[in-house]
Amino acid sequence: MRRAPEIVEFYQALMRRGEASKQTGSRGSRAPAGGSKAARSDLIGEITKNSPHLVAVQADVDTQGDFVRKLAAEVRDATFGNVEDVVAFVAWLDEELSFLVDEQAVLKHFDWPEKRADTLRDAAAKYQGLLQLEKQISSFVDDRALHRDAALGKMFSLFEKTEKSVYRFMQERDAADAKSNLVSRYKEQDIPVGWMSDAGVIAKIKLACVNLAKQYMMRVVSEIDGLLGGRNDEQRRETALFKRLKEQNREVLLHQGVRFAFRVHQVQKKLVHSFLFLTDRKTELVHVRGDMQLSKYFLSILVCRRVHCREFGYFCWAKKTAH
Repeated sequence: MRRAPEIVEFYQALMRRGEASKQTGSRGSRAPAGGSKAARSDLIGEITKNSPHLVAVQADVDTQGDFVRKLAAEVRDATFGNVEDVVAFVAWLDEELSFLVDEQAVLKHFDWPEKRADTLRDAAAKYQGLLQLEKQISSFVDDRALHRDAALGKMFSLFEKTEKSVYRFMQERDAADAKSNLVSRYKEQDIPVGWMSDAGVIAKIKLACVNLAKQYMMRVVSEIDGLLGGRNDEQRRETALFKRLKEQNREVLLHQGVRFAFRVHQVQKKLVHSFLFLTDRKTELVHVRGDMQLSKYFLSILVCRRVHCREFGYFCWAKKTAH
């Protein structure tokens, strides 16, 4: 590290100036305490006063006043028909403010409507985040080249991420405290809130979750079908232990599928079609293979989970059909 004697000399000069100031004034008066602190403050002030960043900020304050005041008026007077208008306005505002060397440092020198600008940005960010989540989960396609565990884990991770994001958003939306409640905050700034209802983008996410659950269960059924398959000569060579392991794997897979379905059910509340798909396919497999044990196991899980009456009625019908 190279020494900087200029800094040392500058500091010593400031210290001498501070000591000299103690000797001046009325005779007999004591020098004020904290002279060294004052000297250090002077040093910091001298250094920061000539900071290129601060010089650039001050230049923006001096030259961009009309520009900032015009933007402030736009923020105050803007009206929005829907949340897409908010997103477009925030994108435009961010682009305009990007011309400032330091947005926060410059705007604090003006009468900037900070609360409304921040709330507009917050609404736009939350809406875009939910849309991106819906797009990600809707466009998901199960990669059959992946191993079963990796594929199921990938789908579960995506759903868990979605579940947490939606739950966090709904907590903020429905918060009892008016200061934390998103709807109250947005309405206060005249921001449209229709998109925040359960019938808005949340409904699209829930529908996408149902499609994800269907892919998950299709993979489970496919894997179970593979475990049930095999040529007769291969089945004869299987040991009792190996057959038991295959049976356990089938039960584990089935349990995974049901658990995942009910996790989605907690978010969606209307998972009838996905349940029908799995039950219909599973009943067919059980009927063809003549294995009633899996059917009973599958139905017992559903009963233990307290399935709603409509769905339970369908499963009872499926069980009778399998018999």
